[in-house]
Amino acid sequence: MKAARLKKGWSQRQLAGKAGISPSFICLIEKGTRNPDKKLMTHLCQLLDIEV
Repeated sequence: MKAARLKKGWSQRQLAGKAGISPSFICLIEKGTRNPDKKLMTHLCQLLDIEV
């Protein structure tokens, strides 16, 4: 996810704003510390143009 975010030129704060979640949660997801639910993961993939 981090690679796709960086490819778009977005900061964690920008992605978080578009997804409606906190930047710290994006950080935890990218570190693998937290796993988003299916709905949020689908939304993040859509924002980042990642096929699911």
